[in-house]
Amino acid sequence: MKKIFLFTLLILFFQNNYSQSITGTVTSCVNTQLKRADIQILSNSPVLPKPIIKTISISPNGEFKIKFDGTGFYQLRFCGVDHQPLEVPFFIEYNNNIKVAVKLEPNYDDELNELRVIGDFNDFSFGKSAIKMIKEDNGDFTASITSTSDTLSYQILGMSKSKNSVNNLQADYFSLDDGGDYISVIKTKKDANVKIIVRKKDLISSKCKSTVTFDSDTTITQFVYSLLQDIDKRDIEEFKSASNNLTKQKQSLINWAIVRLTENPDSIICKQLINQFYESSPLWSIFPSIIPKIISIYSKENQLDYLKSFIEKNNDETIKPFIFLILLNTASELGKTDIVNKYYKFFSTKYSDSNYFEMVKSQYSPDRNIQIGKNIPTFSLTSIDDTTLVLTNNKIKNRIYLIDFWATWCAPCISEMKYLQKAFEKYESKGLNIISVSLDFKIDDVRKFRKEKWSLPWFNSFIKYDSNNQLIKDFELTSIPKPMLINGDGKIIATDMQLRGESLDKTLSKLFGN
Repeated sequence: MKKIFLFTLLILFFQNNYSQSITGTVTSCVNTQLKRADIQILSNSPVLPKPIIKTISISPNGEFKIKFDGTGFYQLRFCGVDHQPLEVPFFIEYNNNIKVAVKLEPNYDDELNELRVIGDFNDFSFGKSAIKMIKEDNGDFTASITSTSDTLSYQILGMSKSKNSVNNLQADYFSLDDGGDYISVIKTKKDANVKIIVRKKDLISSKCKSTVTFDSDTTITQFVYSLLQDIDKRDIEEFKSASNNLTKQKQSLINWAIVRLTENPDSIICKQLINQFYESSPLWSIFPSIIPKIISIYSKENQLDYLKSFIEKNNDETIKPFIFLILLNTASELGKTDIVNKYYKFFSTKYSDSNYFEMVKSQYSPDRNIQIGKNIPTFSLTSIDDTTLVLTNNKIKNRIYLIDFWATWCAPCISEMKYLQKAFEKYESKGLNIISVSLDFKIDDVRKFRKEKWSLPWFNSFIKYDSNNQLIKDFELTSIPKPMLINGDGKIIATDMQLRGESLDKTLSKLFGN
């Protein structure tokens, strides 16, 4: 026992005395210093946009140094006025001091056809309230704006290759937004008329691209960076061929990428990753969204045990809310109400400021509207195909129906379509009705989708998404897809993960029989 205690003390001593850091420079790829530059340390949570943990100012000469007390996976976003932000992953190990040179690409598109201004005067909305700029004969763009306070904060649309809203040089100072772009701020007076000018001569025209150069090509950070670049556009076979003659750690990272790109990953690869890395490994933070895929080789009971262990042992608090969501979904599927209530209470106490809180609350709060045993909220839905056809609670009474809230822009929603189609074909004759309610921004997007991809041969309705819409509030639509199964008495008999994927058929077979 004394030896174990001494060994633990030695580990703690060395860990606390190791120093880890990232040092380097941030400049423009046209080899000039930036007017202002910052680093945003991002959360590893799989939500978008990624929450910002901390913002660090870079010195006027472009140099920076960040010290880390511990090890782990970190994502840094390098930002510069007039330049496109760049995200770079860093894998920090003990006594690991990484040096890096970052060069950022200028914002500007060579061909400026139409520019618009957004700002505090229209709540930075990209919509119709954005002010169109006038193109002058000399190539400059101008717009007149009435300030709403003693400063005017604004950005320009149409000036960046990335299509982001970006800063203009006409400013007394700049502030940084949550996406890594800058906001121009002009000191003025309330109700003053301010003329905004985008001067053609101020725009940097360059074909150079953002680059990241590490001091050593052997560092694991260099490998992770090259691995993650444009990963969704790369070929799985490319990764498989690249795994030859690599260290065990790098081969595992390749496997991580393969699972990331594969809908149904190889169970052998999943087992290798689970066996090689404990729940506490910081490598899980690189792709937390693939954890459910990897542990899908287990039974649901074993998945639940693994997720409990993960929450207990892993130190990355930025990914814990996501893991809690998966755990709650799994426990709900298994009908383990006691576990759902226990972990919901813990989650709502510790992670009430998380991006997942409203989603978890709407699905697992004991006081929620949408839960088994409660009456479905009052609704009135108009058919996309026949506007004279309106469904209400009373009109569909004494019938079993599944309401599915979805959208064409929601990838998980699209993944569910094949299961809905199979269920409709199998159980329609037994009394199943389906109501699909699109929350798209345009009804034409739904019509195009049904014509080109899935026909959805049942009742379809459209509600333009608006968080203030009473139906959206009543149905607690903080995330989609959101399916719910209703019996003839108008009561909810199944929701969420009980009606997703393969679980949909299992739930319906219990109700209708095979």
